Amino acid sequence: MNQQQLINRIQRSAQQFISYMERLQEDGYFAMQFNNNWTVRDVLAHILWYEEEMVLLLNQQSLSQASTHWDNPYDRRNALIQEEMQGISPADLFSRHDEAVQQICQLIADLDPLVLDDPTYFEAMPADWVPWQILAQNTYEHYEDHLHRLQQFVKEQDV
Repeated sequence: MNQQQLINRIQRSAQQFISYMERLQEDGYFAMQFNNNWTVRDVLAHILWYEEEMVLLLNQQSLSQASTHWDNPYDRRNALIQEEMQGISPADLFSRHDEAVQQICQLIADLDPLVLDDPTYFEAMPADWVPWQILAQNTYEHYEDHLHRLQQFVKEQDV
């Protein structure tokens, strides 16, 4: 995937995800239990945490400054994220999400295009990782996965 395709996909998927989240908030779903004792609001906080980690990765050009939450198994990491992000208001979550997406896209645009395929550009990144795939997994693929789950949840509630 080239630089512009990655940026476009992140922007498009982020817009679809956040538009749906805003609608859920307006429709009163935001505080409802969704998955693994998470509320819909917790899903946005979860997404934001991963986005902010990608901002850090791109800014620092290193994995060495990444959160220690990454050292935990998936379920434990997500529990720690949920706990860490608990006190953030929905308005701040939406605002920080918008800021993170803008930063990610600008930082990707500022990269030499070859960097997206070169893990050696990022300190401490394993040699078998592909940077654009790491960005995709923690942005648009993440949005699309949770959007699908949220849509299923709402469909089940409306039955």
